[in-house]
Amino acid sequence: MKANYKELGLLFLLLGMGAIMFASLIFVFEKEDPESTFKTMFDSYWWAIITMTTVGYGDVSPVTGFGKVLGCFCAIFGVLVIGLPIPIIGNSFNKFYARQKRWEKRETMSAHKKSQNLSTSHKISVDEKRYSICSWIIDQIITHDIRGKTKEYQMKNDLLDDIYHLDNQ
Repeated sequence: MKANYKELGLLFLLLGMGAIMFASLIFVFEKEDPESTFKTMFDSYWWAIITMTTVGYGDVSPVTGFGKVLGCFCAIFGVLVIGLPIPIIGNSFNKFYARQKRWEKRETMSAHKKSQNLSTSHKISVDEKRYSICSWIIDQIITHDIRGKTKEYQMKNDLLDDIYHLDNQ
């Protein structure tokens, strides 16, 4: 809704202006006929809005030839005005849907990568148990502090080599 408020505002503006225009015209041309159901201007507004939105209750309708032709134009205008913003709103929905799917995929990949990192650090043999624990601790420290992948792996390998050499001395 927030992304399409301009289009929706334009839709309501055009419907309102069209209703005023068609209501005024139909009232002027139908008020003289004795069989007319347009007694007040509010009846004309009601008819214009109902005709433009293609609801068509039938409680108020034109009886003169010119009024019926005007009613046809009113219905066509309403269909066009309501139909024009639909592709814009649909396209906006598709953009938001695609963005949401990309975000969900990114979150899934991130969770999968984190679980894969934890599982690979625990697959080291028993002889190198101290090395794997250090690796896991360094992973936790480095992944939270450094965002660049090349720096992360370079720093991790340097620290692991230093710790491994200190433990073997």
